Amino acid sequence: MRKTRIIGSMLVFAGLVVLMSGCTVNYRIAEDVDLEELRALNQQKTVYDQTLYYKIEKPDMLTNGGPEKIDEMLASQSCFKSVEKIQNYAIPEKGCYLRVSPEWRLPSMAAMGFGYLSFATSTILPAWSTKDGYDLYFTFYRDGSKVKTFDYKIERTAAMWLGLLPFVWVNFLTNSETDAFEVATYQFFSDLEAYLAAADMLGAVAE
Repeated sequence: MRKTRIIGSMLVFAGLVVLMSGCTVNYRIAEDVDLEELRALNQQKTVYDQTLYYKIEKPDMLTNGGPEKIDEMLASQSCFKSVEKIQNYAIPEKGCYLRVSPEWRLPSMAAMGFGYLSFATSTILPAWSTKDGYDLYFTFYRDGSKVKTFDYKIERTAAMWLGLLPFVWVNFLTNSETDAFEVATYQFFSDLEAYLAAADMLGAVAE
């Protein structure tokens, strides 16, 4: 398992190195959601008069702004009156706590093999992957006890080939890692608010 992750890390690094040699990448969340609709819904959210403590676990892969986007959104757009990021792993015994776990989903063995060959030939040979990406887990705790885990799948499609060099500008039109993490986080905000309202768990709403 460790060896596989090392190989995966090397391929991600290789993909970044050869980006300008002809590499196109697109990210999407598996669910069919609309970002603008989620943004509008978040503007109408209920804000609870409580503090949310949270921790974002460090992924075991090189990332490109995704976890930082979650951090930014939790700090400014959650349904809690105040939020506080904590560094320790201990779950608070009182109050609301959120643990965010971004887990890298490795490409298939075939994709990793073609990626190695493409990198070794300076992308003269093509490589592609449609199976990798991230699994995002938002685990919500109340008074030290786990309440619910919300999970979202982010799919990543990548192609690497010297012949794609004239089309590398397409990357400016596709969804980035940050875009996909933003969609997933908005979806989490919506799902969490609906769950808390249905469970009537937190009570008082901020004025």
